[in-house]
Amino acid sequence: MVTVIFKNFGRTPVWLVEASIKLICEFRKPGEFPPVLSYDPPFVFPNSELVPPQRRPIPRGIELRYFTDQDIEDIKFGKQLLLIYGLIRYRDVFFEQTNILRETYFCKRYMFLGTEGDHWVDFGQKGSNRTS
Repeated sequence: MVTVIFKNFGRTPVWLVEASIKLICEFRKPGEFPPVLSYDPPFVFPNSELVPPQRRPIPRGIELRYFTDQDIEDIKFGKQLLLIYGLIRYRDVFFEQTNILRETYFCKRYMFLGTEGDHWVDFGQKGSNRTS
């Protein structure tokens, strides 16, 4: 299971409206450009979920796929590319005046860094990581 964490870095609350999150794992040659990102229909938060500012993040477990031991080894040593990407739409405190939903797009690649542990780093084509 993959856990996605929603954290509000702003100073005012936001309310989650919908999210589309995808995990892909596939064989790629070193240096090969990432795939074109395509988004699935979003999950709708039925009552809009409050995310307070500057507080502990809200984790959400998402069962996106299971990995074999061989998959894990291939990812660890760079034979397979593991990406998580998606978009999150939310209302901010100005929504009542603007009627505009805010959007955050993200694309992260898993990198195993040996004794330093592991990390998710920004990845993807221009515009894959942005907020509007």
